[in-house]
Amino acid sequence: MTRRFVYLISSFLLVLPLLGVSQNCNQVNSWVAKAEGYAAGIDTRVLNAYMVMKLTSPAFHDEHFKPVFGKIYSELNEHDKEEIRSKLLSCASDKALVKKGLITAFETDNMTANWNRQVAAINNSSAEENERIHNYESRIRARNRAQHQRTQQQTEAYNRQRRAARGRNSRGALPPRSPHAYNASPKVRKNTPADYQKEAVEMRTVLTYIKGNAAPAHRFTGYANAGLMQKVYDGDFEGFPLGLDDMREKNLMGGLSKINEIKKYERYLTIYLENFSASCAMKAKANYKEVKIQYEVIETQHNVSSSKGYTKPEIYYMKPHFEKDFRRIHKVLSNAAPMDAIWMLASPGETGLNFGPDAKQLFKKNQCESPVLRQLETNLYLASKGKSSLQKLLPYLGK
Repeated sequence: MTRRFVYLISSFLLVLPLLGVSQNCNQVNSWVAKAEGYAAGIDTRVLNAYMVMKLTSPAFHDEHFKPVFGKIYSELNEHDKEEIRSKLLSCASDKALVKKGLITAFETDNMTANWNRQVAAINNSSAEENERIHNYESRIRARNRAQHQRTQQQTEAYNRQRRAARGRNSRGALPPRSPHAYNASPKVRKNTPADYQKEAVEMRTVLTYIKGNAAPAHRFTGYANAGLMQKVYDGDFEGFPLGLDDMREKNLMGGLSKINEIKKYERYLTIYLENFSASCAMKAKANYKEVKIQYEVIETQHNVSSSKGYTKPEIYYMKPHFEKDFRRIHKVLSNAAPMDAIWMLASPGETGLNFGPDAKQLFKKNQCESPVLRQLETNLYLASKGKSSLQKLLPYLGK
């Protein structure tokens, strides 16, 4: 046997595992179609790589992935991933979701850890359970699209009314509106002292904790989210005391915009608290509340649901008054595909998905319980609750 022949045999054996499972584009395209099915009905123009990962990850379940690519995702090495990436580009480069996000599962970058966690979470449940979750969330997305359409229709009707009113009034002025009217846009509604008093009573615990903090003026330079962090720190935001139910039901047109703003702050708060736990509280556990996050895995077959155990527990440490809302927000964001109207309405650059590096940098530059961090985290928490800033509420504490 010649040396050249031995070399050719060896080279063939090295690529055999992957070639044996992805030798034709039919299999690859069939798998891509399955991934696309999990994102059906979503406007791909508004999706980023992270959202594509959340939506399409059920296709990476071992039962779907291994028959096509020969290995389960967690067993792929760098060579395997590069081969699959090339195959996706050669077979399905015209598919929007491929370049938008699917190929990031087979690249070595900042998405790698996210994909590993997401696929592991998908495999905590059966393929059937993932399908049930997908069907449920598809119905939710359809409902949200219908709601968004109604919002647009209300906006058009409102604009027609404004044009008609201007036509009736030679000066173009609109009749005066009550500042408390439900149809006053939440984005421009002016809060009153009574509103601040109401919020101060509701937020008494967190306001009492921060009272007397005396944080100095501070500039957040060098952060990806510097503008939003500065806005939060300076208290440049308003609450909406009428409540979320009023925004949803009686003020749909402006209410969705405000709810979206609140959900944005929820994502930032969760990332902040997770990083605070890892960078600060873990080093002084006795000073903070231990928060154990764990979810039951429910499998449904033939309309019968049964428990299949629990996910691996996640342990965090934080100030006690953050626990309840942290659990609530974490549960929502930990769904298999947390995509709804709120995500679709999120402003570009303000989704919270790139806040992790900022949070790590924040704790390197500041002491864990410094007045700067206490003011930032308190205002971030208040904003995530749809409340006004501590600068606006503290004067009403105790009145």
